[in-house]
Amino acid sequence: MHGMISRRATLIWCLRILGGTTLLALPFVFVPTAWMAAIHEWLGLGPFPPGPITEYLARSLSAFYAGGGVFSLLVSTNPERYRPAILLLAGASYPNIEPPGIWNRRRPRGD
Repeated sequence: MHGMISRRATLIWCLRILGGTTLLALPFVFVPTAWMAAIHEWLGLGPFPPGPITEYLARSLSAFYAGGGVFSLLVSTNPERYRPAILLLAGASYPNIEPPGIWNRRRPRGD
């Protein structure tokens, strides 16, 4: 099939895009807390809660996402070899790709 992208190439590019975008979390393991607080407020989430636990959780989650990015980039190098790991990654990612607002439709409103 001339001109069509193969399933393998599509999978590789999806893994690389996922890996590259989640790897963008790496700097936030090291940035000053004031930067994280400014971004938090800029996003409209209100003031960043002060305290060592909040800072620890924010940095740990950033490190977790960056590690997932490295993992995605690694498995994209040889999809056949890492097939079980790719299936695990897909299964773990599935709950995060529901259409926005679906949880709000399921929960009764407290009005």
